[in-house]
Amino acid sequence: MRSRSPSLRFSRRGVSLLTILISLALVAAMAMVAIPAYFESPDVTLDALVHLLDRDVRALQNRAAFARAPALLRFTSDGWHAVNLDGQPLCAMGDEQPIQRSFSRDGVFEGATLERVELGSDAALTIDERGLAAEGGKLFARFGDGWRQIEIEAGAGHLVVTQPAPR
Repeated sequence: MRSRSPSLRFSRRGVSLLTILISLALVAAMAMVAIPAYFESPDVTLDALVHLLDRDVRALQNRAAFARAPALLRFTSDGWHAVNLDGQPLCAMGDEQPIQRSFSRDGVFEGATLERVELGSDAALTIDERGLAAEGGKLFARFGDGWRQIEIEAGAGHLVVTQPAPR
C-alpha cells in the first residue's frame, strides 16, 4: 500500500480561471492596437486593392466569355464598376451583386485613390466577347505615401504590378 504525503494530496494542478481571463484580456488589448495599424499600412491596403481588382477583372472576363458579349470595367478615382455596352451594371457569374468597388464606401480602402488611369479615352477596360482584354493600359493607385503602378496586358488581361517613385 502506497501512502501519499499530505503535501501532494492537496496540491493544485492546472491553470486558474483568473489566469485565463487575464491572458485573454491581454491578447484582446494587443489585437486592438495591432489590427488597425496593420490595415493602415499602405503596402497591405494597396496589395489588397490589386488583388481585388485582379479578381474583378477575372470575374468580368468569365462573364463576357460565357455570355459571348463584350463588357467594360470603368474606372474613376474612387474605384471601378462593370457595365455592358448599354451601361447596365454586370454581376459576376452566380452572384447577385454588381461588380463594383468604391474606396470611399469600402472601409478597408478608405483613403485609397486611382490617381491616373491610362486606358483609352473613356477610362475603361474593354473585355471582348471571348473574355480577352481588347487593349492594355496602366493604373496608378495611391494610399497614404504608398503607390502601385498596375499594368493590364492586352489579350489575357494579366495584371503586372510595380511600385513607382511618388510623383
